[in-house]
Amino acid sequence: MILKRPPLISADIRKQINFAIMVPSDNSLVDKKTVKYDPSKKILSFLCDSFNSKLIVSEQAFPDQFVDVPQAYDRFLQQLPTITSFEVINGQVNLAKPENLNGKTLAVMNGKGTFIFVHSQTKDLNENQWRTFFNSMDIIK
Repeated sequence: MILKRPPLISADIRKQINFAIMVPSDNSLVDKKTVKYDPSKKILSFLCDSFNSKLIVSEQAFPDQFVDVPQAYDRFLQQLPTITSFEVINGQVNLAKPENLNGKTLAVMNGKGTFIFVHSQTKDLNENQWRTFFNSMDIIK
């Protein structure tokens, strides 16, 4: 007997979202109770575990001003204290250490029309772990 698991992102949330939703391919890493969509801000967020760290993931449509004026995205990235950037399956990831995260890394990805921000609530990931995390992301919508 095969049990069908409920979807990671509910149909109610999916129908409100107009961008590609990306989640870790191992859905068991996502805390399903934390999946939320804020329709006023148009941001999907959830917590997930990766490399023994609790990650906060926020996703939204890539902002129009960055699409219309690509240099605006470059200026945004220049404002971040960037450590490094690298390509993954679904786009480019920039790692930064903004002051408001108390020394922890912020990962910013622009991929497939989705703007993703990820940072750790607990221990930080190293560059190879960030690469692995982002390369494990599947598009589910």
